[in-house]
Amino acid sequence: MSGSQSWEQGDSSIQGAPDLDTDDPHPNDIPQIAPFLDQLRKIAGVPGLCVGVIHSGQLLYQGSFGFQYIDGQDGKIPPNAETIFCIASLTKVFTAVAVGILVEDGLLQWTTPLYEIIPELAESISGLGKDLNVVDLLSHRSGLAPDCIWSGSDNELLLSKADCVKMFNTLKTVRPFRQGVKYSDLAFCVVGEAIERLTGMSYGAFVKKRIFDPLGMRRTFTEDPSGQVDNVSRSYASLSDGTPYQISPPRLGDRTLMAPAAGIRSCVNDLLHFYAAIMVAASEQATNQTTSTPGSPLKQLSTIMAGHVHMPCSGQQFALGWIRAELPNSLGAINRILLPSAPDHGIGGAPRLAYAHEGMLPGCSSAAYLFPETSSAIVVLQNSIGLCDLPDWIGHMMISRVFSTPFPPLDYVSLVKQSSQAGAGYQTKIQHELDRQRGQIQEAPHRPLSDYAGSYINAIGNLSVNVSVQPNPYTQGSEQLYFRFQGLAKEQFALRFYMGHTFRWDMSRDEFAVRARHIYRSGYYYMMCFETGTERDSDYLRDELRDLHAYNMHIPITQLRWRHDHDVEEGEVFTKQGIDRRMLEWSAIGQTELLHF
Repeated sequence: MSGSQSWEQGDSSIQGAPDLDTDDPHPNDIPQIAPFLDQLRKIAGVPGLCVGVIHSGQLLYQGSFGFQYIDGQDGKIPPNAETIFCIASLTKVFTAVAVGILVEDGLLQWTTPLYEIIPELAESISGLGKDLNVVDLLSHRSGLAPDCIWSGSDNELLLSKADCVKMFNTLKTVRPFRQGVKYSDLAFCVVGEAIERLTGMSYGAFVKKRIFDPLGMRRTFTEDPSGQVDNVSRSYASLSDGTPYQISPPRLGDRTLMAPAAGIRSCVNDLLHFYAAIMVAASEQATNQTTSTPGSPLKQLSTIMAGHVHMPCSGQQFALGWIRAELPNSLGAINRILLPSAPDHGIGGAPRLAYAHEGMLPGCSSAAYLFPETSSAIVVLQNSIGLCDLPDWIGHMMISRVFSTPFPPLDYVSLVKQSSQAGAGYQTKIQHELDRQRGQIQEAPHRPLSDYAGSYINAIGNLSVNVSVQPNPYTQGSEQLYFRFQGLAKEQFALRFYMGHTFRWDMSRDEFAVRARHIYRSGYYYMMCFETGTERDSDYLRDELRDLHAYNMHIPITQLRWRHDHDVEEGEVFTKQGIDRRMLEWSAIGQTELLHF
C-alpha cells in the first residue's frame, strides 16, 4: 500500500496522535455490518464509499465498498482507507486550526479586526467591515448572506480567487450580527486571505507545512493529486435511478477561490489521525490550561472547540469550523430537508458532547463526528453526492453502534430508501411548486424576445449573464431565450417564459447532475427577472402586472434581477450593457407618470 502508513501498521512518528492497537477485541459488532453498509450504498446510488471509526483510542472499524473508478482493463477498482477523496467542507476545521497556529505565533489575536490585515474589508456595504474578526467568520456568526454564485457547470469556478474580498464586501446583512448563524463558504475564503497575507505563503503551502507534514498526513492535499499519486477516487453523479455518471472532479485547490472552505483532499486514514490528534491535544490543553501541547502542531484548541454562537436547534452551537452539539440531536441538514421526520443522532442514548460537520460538492460527499469524552471519531467519505446524504445516515448508525444506545434499532434501510426517493424527486418537487405559484396567468411574454437579449453585469463587474435569442430546437420556426454565465458555452441554459417578464431555467435532476451542478436549490434560484430599472415592487416574482404599461410603451429593459441567495429577497441586480443613458432618463420619467396613471 502506497502513501502514509495505515492504522494497522501504526506510526510512532505522528506527533500528537496516538498509535492505535487493533489487536484488542472490542465488544461491539460493527465489523459484522459490512454487507449492510454496502446495501445502503446501493440504495443511495453511491459508487464508492469508505468508513473509519476509532473508539477509546483504538481503531474499531474500517470498511470500503463499491468502486473508486472503473478502469477499462481491470474493471471496477475498489477503494480502501488510503483512497483519496475530496472532503469538501471538512476542510473548514483545517482552516480554523491554521488560524489557531497563527494566534499562538502571535501574528494575530482571535479578536483582531480583520480589516487590520485586509484593509479592503472596511468598504463592506454591510457596515461591519471594521468589526469582523476571525471568530465571527469561522463560526458563521457574521449575519451576512452566503454567496451561491461561485460554482458553475462541470465543477468549474465562475469566479477567481481575486474576487474573494470584493464579493464579500457586497454581502448584505440577513441575520443580527453575532446573534445567529448564517453559513458562509465565502467567509472562510476571507480567512484564507488573511492567512496568506500574514504568512506570505499560499494557504495550501501553509497548511502543508504546519499541519499535514507534522502530523504525517502524507495523503492529504490542497490540489487534485491525480497523476502524482495513486489511489485517487474519481468523481461521479448519482442519477435518479441510482446509475453512476462520471463527472469532472471539483476544481477547488490552492490559489483558487474556496480552497480554505472546501478544497482539501484526504483519505480515511489521514482524517482519523487528524481527529485523534485534535482530541489528544485538546484534552491536554484543557487539563493543563495551556494553548499548546508539546510535540503537537495543534494550538489554541480550547477556543476552536468552544461554542461561539447558538444555532436554531436546541443544544447546538457553532464552534470554529464545525458544529458543537449535545446528543441526542440532529446533525445532518440535507436528510432533514428530504425527510423532516428523520430521527436525531444518538436517540435513546445518554447525553454526549459531539462535534460534527458534513461536506458536499458535485462528485463527493463526506461527514465527520468527534466525541472527545471517549476519544471516538467517525469518518465517512464517498465519491458522489448520492440520492440522499448517506454519510450522515452511516454516521447516525455508527453512533448508535459505538455507544450501544438502548433505543430500539432503527430501520436504516427504510430511512435510506425514503430519503433517496425524496432526493431523486427533489427537483421535480421544486418544479411543481414553481408551476403552482405561477398558475394560469399568461402564456407568452408581452415583448419580443429580442428585447431581453444583451449582456448583463453585476455591480462589481466580475459576473456576467449573457442573454441571446436562438432557434428553438424543439419547435420548428420558433425562437427561445438562452443565457450563459460569463459567456461560457458550457454555462448555457434555456430560459423558459414564466410570467410577466420573469423566465425560469430549471432542469431535471439528472440534467443538472450530469453537468456537475449543485442540486439542492430553492425555486427562486432558477428565476431571472428582466426589468426596466424603475420598478418599485420588490416582490418581482408574483406581481406580473406591475410593468404592464411599460411593456405597451416599450420602455427598454435595462437590468436583470437574480435571487441566487434565498435570504436576500430583493436579489442581485445585473445591469444591461450598451444602454443609452438618455433612454434610461426617459424610462424613469415615463414610469413615474405611469405610476400616477
